[in-house]
Amino acid sequence: MKKKCVFGGTFDPIHNGHLKMAEAAQAAFDLDEVVFMTAGDPYFKTGDHTITPAALRLAMTAAALADHPGFTASDLEVTRQGHTYTCDTLAELAAKEPDTRWYFMIGADCVATIHRWYRPDVIFAHAAVIAANRNDQIPPETLQRDAARLQREFGATIHLLDWEGLDTASSTIRDMVRKGAEELPVPPTVKALIRANDLYQQDLDEDALRTWVQAQITPSRYAHTLGVAQTAEALARRYGESPRRARIAGLLHDCAKSEAGALEHGARGAEKARKAFSIEDEGILSAIATHTTGEPGMPLLSKILYVADYIEPGRDRAPRLSLLRQEAYEDLDLAICHIAEDTLAYLQEQRCEIDERTRNVYNYYKHRTQGPVE
Repeated sequence: MKKKCVFGGTFDPIHNGHLKMAEAAQAAFDLDEVVFMTAGDPYFKTGDHTITPAALRLAMTAAALADHPGFTASDLEVTRQGHTYTCDTLAELAAKEPDTRWYFMIGADCVATIHRWYRPDVIFAHAAVIAANRNDQIPPETLQRDAARLQREFGATIHLLDWEGLDTASSTIRDMVRKGAEELPVPPTVKALIRANDLYQQDLDEDALRTWVQAQITPSRYAHTLGVAQTAEALARRYGESPRRARIAGLLHDCAKSEAGALEHGARGAEKARKAFSIEDEGILSAIATHTTGEPGMPLLSKILYVADYIEPGRDRAPRLSLLRQEAYEDLDLAICHIAEDTLAYLQEQRCEIDERTRNVYNYYKHRTQGPVE
């Protein structure tokens, strides 16, 4: 007889902690399959977070499981109309596979409240429950007491699973994305979907932002700004960055151009944008601050803005622009190297003082793309 476990959740987003929990259950109970059940319209979810559309949450879940044998993503609850109830899901699965021994995994904190779920008797009739106790979050004696009560009242079978969990939560990850964290405790495929679909970002009124930027700079500078925003968005789509983050960084990058010099307006603009719109995304602010000089080892968004500022459609005076525009979509690091190289050549020709940051960027990206700098 096969043994399968349903692991349900909103998975908004699915993260490494979910995967570790499933791996622990798979090993402890010799499960043939862990079925990740993405909730469609969960009746119990309330609060200040608007749940991401089910199709996207399901796509993230499926992407996360691609390299995990024995883990599958089910669309059963996503395709079901109306609210999602666990009892209906387990009853349907048991009817489809009557020769399978079904388990249902929950967090240990749910053992005390599962009797208040809709039709708990149906849940316990069709599946044994695995209660995953992360890092002894719930005292074992408390779990034993609550499990015994469920056995008496419903005939429930409760298995306790102790596992070393990761200190993370979907809400924490959403907050990390909103604040511009580069590293997230999710599989790379999930991070790519979060970026590509502009998920969990700060709510900013882009129309108000454009109006504000237009009032800060000259008409010609505003035309340049729109070109940078457009180019940054296109590069973001090419390299898997959030198009919206790139567009906003492009719109704001020169907002302090009339107030500070060529090298200072980036940092001044980042602070100005932070105050004007209460921007929380440190990645956007960092990209604005460094867009003129760049810096070695820039994060992706900063690279995109640095390049977009140089190659946007309104630029027509720099040398080899056609080549750079092509390179930008083929090898971003090589484009950065050549932009820094051309900037240094221009400054030397004009007998201008060269900022050491520009030289450092050139040396760093030349080494990355062409080997050690002699």
